[in-house]
Amino acid sequence: MVRMGTVNSADYKKRLVRVYFTELGMMSGWLKVIKSPPFIVPDPPKEEVITGAYKDETNTGVPSCSGSCGAECPHRHDLRIVPWFPKIGEKVLCIYNPGFNEDGFVIGGI
Repeated sequence: MVRMGTVNSADYKKRLVRVYFTELGMMSGWLKVIKSPPFIVPDPPKEEVITGAYKDETNTGVPSCSGSCGAECPHRHDLRIVPWFPKIGEKVLCIYNPGFNEDGFVIGGI
């Protein structure tokens, strides 16, 4: 079964979210967020780094940006490369195993 909903709460360390399904008027149980290819975050909000949403980050840099940011070249911009994880309020696509009240997964954002 496939459903669309809105992330209501999250446990970043366990990679779990609860999703509200508007058409059903109900909240899901805790759903596992499928791991995905890295997501490049140029400047994540500080509270998301603190809560652990970007726990698996790897700092890297991009070589000279040709001055488009207003700084003198050559220089680098720090990036954070992390697996995608939905934010509270984000619309997501969920799938469930067949059967009543079975395990579900968030497979991506909409």
